[in-house]
Amino acid sequence: MSDALVSLLEKIGPSNLVTHSNSGLYGWLAAANTNLVRAIVSYEPAFVYPESQSTEILSDERIQPKSGQQPAVTPIPDEQFARLLDVPMQIVFRDNIPLEPISNPIADGRRIQFYVATRFTGLVNERSGSAVLLPLPEAGLRGNPHFMFSNLNNTEVANYLCNFLAHHGPDK
Repeated sequence: MSDALVSLLEKIGPSNLVTHSNSGLYGWLAAANTNLVRAIVSYEPAFVYPESQSTEILSDERIQPKSGQQPAVTPIPDEQFARLLDVPMQIVFRDNIPLEPISNPIADGRRIQFYVATRFTGLVNERSGSAVLLPLPEAGLRGNPHFMFSNLNNTEVANYLCNFLAHHGPDK
């Protein structure tokens, strides 16, 4: 999937990527394999991590699910991860994400995903990249589901995307 995305970018040119959930993985992989990704806005995505740190993140007790479900973390070579540091990123999460492990596998998966997102944005920023984690409740938007861009307040959600791209899009 990410190879197909890279091929498309080679035809259409530099672009912003907007990804959601598991398709977030393909956006990170595409950006790690081409210089044609100018910015990424990702809604509750799966993540990549540099291979040199994947054991550390995967063994972190805070992301061990009660359900036995593994977190959506894909190790990639450190050199590929380094290419992501040139791509501004905004990672968006909804509300009602549990803070502690719970037995509901879907809700617990979101807890793990949010924690991985926090670690991911920290890692990118520590390495001089630009990643912003946007929990919608902190922006004053509440009641959003996993498909937050299709909710009744989708215009407000889209405004955050538009503002981010106005500052970090392909024209910048």
